[in-house]
Amino acid sequence: MPKGTVNRILSVAEVDGFGNNALIYMQGCNFNCQFCNAPERINHCTGCGFCIESCTVGALTLGDNGVEFNPELCTWCNDCVNACNYGSTPKSQTLSPNQIMKIIAKKREQITGIMISGGESSLQQGFITELFKLAKVDGLNTYVVSNGSLAFEPELLELCDGLVLTLKAYDRDRHIVITGKDNDQVLANLQLLMQMGKLREVRLVIIPELLDNQQNVIEIGKLIAANNPNLRYKLIRYSTERVRSEFGLNLVPSDEVMNELAALALTSGCNNVVMR
Repeated sequence: MPKGTVNRILSVAEVDGFGNNALIYMQGCNFNCQFCNAPERINHCTGCGFCIESCTVGALTLGDNGVEFNPELCTWCNDCVNACNYGSTPKSQTLSPNQIMKIIAKKREQITGIMISGGESSLQQGFITELFKLAKVDGLNTYVVSNGSLAFEPELLELCDGLVLTLKAYDRDRHIVITGKDNDQVLANLQLLMQMGKLREVRLVIIPELLDNQQNVIEIGKLIAANNPNLRYKLIRYSTERVRSEFGLNLVPSDEVMNELAALALTSGCNNVVMR
């Protein structure tokens, strides 16, 4: 059975519109977004051990296979993440689907499902598929949050109750600038998942100046409206929290800007527009 590289597990978390879920954040991402607010999930730990001195509670040690992490001792201060020279984290763990189920079993009566996020979840589809098989046996709902950059395996889609796509930019060239990748597969997945009835929510981050927010909102809104105008379209206000300092983005949209963009989304034909 395949194992997955997991950044962190929140055994109980309320997710708007999805109930109470165990949130599983995967390690590793194929995008390098300038506005990423979890950049420590992009790269994998090199095992250099430089971060160990930053841990004052002894949660990190250097073993034969690199840095070893003890979550029972961790206070989640993130000093080790801040000390990493590779923009990663020493706290990711390689776990099997059975190990994941044992972890979330402690809160089983409080959760209704499992939601996989990232990093980028679609990089580890084999692991997620096996985990979802166990989740279904246990009567749990199954959700995936993805940047939509890779084709989804049919078995995963069959087991998944719903997907969330986090879109970056409608314009292909701009998408390459801010993520390092094109959005051809992203837009293809948007269409496919809507046609299959698998898409539950489309998310779009709003950043003044860096992105053409009006074009993004309108063009993506038109795609949604043409397939399912009642699909939830979530406009997310950009936050500077945890964004890498080298990008220097302090462009937080005002309430006025967010309200204007929400109005544009509605005029593009979307009936279910929310802001966060």
